[in-house]
Amino acid sequence: MVSGKGLAQTKENKMNTPQFREFSAAVIRWLPDLDSVIAQSWIDDQGALRDFLQGLDRGGKSETPSVTVKEATIAQPKAVYPSIGEVFELTLEPVKALEMVKSDGYNPEGWQFRGKEITKPETRKFKLVQVGYCDSFEQLQKKLKKHGKSPQGQWREAYKKAFPEPDGQGPVGFADPSWLSPDRRARFPFVRTGGASVFFCADYGFHEYWRWVVEVESSK
Repeated sequence: MVSGKGLAQTKENKMNTPQFREFSAAVIRWLPDLDSVIAQSWIDDQGALRDFLQGLDRGGKSETPSVTVKEATIAQPKAVYPSIGEVFELTLEPVKALEMVKSDGYNPEGWQFRGKEITKPETRKFKLVQVGYCDSFEQLQKKLKKHGKSPQGQWREAYKKAFPEPDGQGPVGFADPSWLSPDRRARFPFVRTGGASVFFCADYGFHEYWRWVVEVESSK
């Protein structure tokens, strides 16, 4: 089996158009059955799909891995994220909500923010939770309420600063759909499995491997 690992894309080994068509058809033919949530997750988070496909090339393995965005990772770095249920403290410096959109690589033109801006430094305590599969954002919100309050999405910036090295164990979401993209869809900030910052559409369901940040109430 030729994996293509280490091959430079030259005129000699670049696929021609007929070969590309045949290769694309072969890939589609042998795709495992995907449910609509995973398919839409890869549509919205194409970086995860890229990492999954690149991982196949690096590994050179013929077996089909478990098809989840959780598994679509590069080599697993040393875990530094908090474990599920572990309480941690974050300090957030003021950050403009639409500046987050720009820093994530989106064109901010046409985006709207319907939440509340954070205008002064704040320090709070949080924890990561998992709530199982949710078929809608509304169901997700109901489940998260049992664990704590969902923080404003700007806290993602403090989380990334405190934990810059991803653990490769799945995305970390901040369930605050206060951002509206130009296509009029509500979106919330999250951290991809590989560590990139992105805004995810709130119109779809969420698999059990998602981790969510909730606020821990201070003991009086």
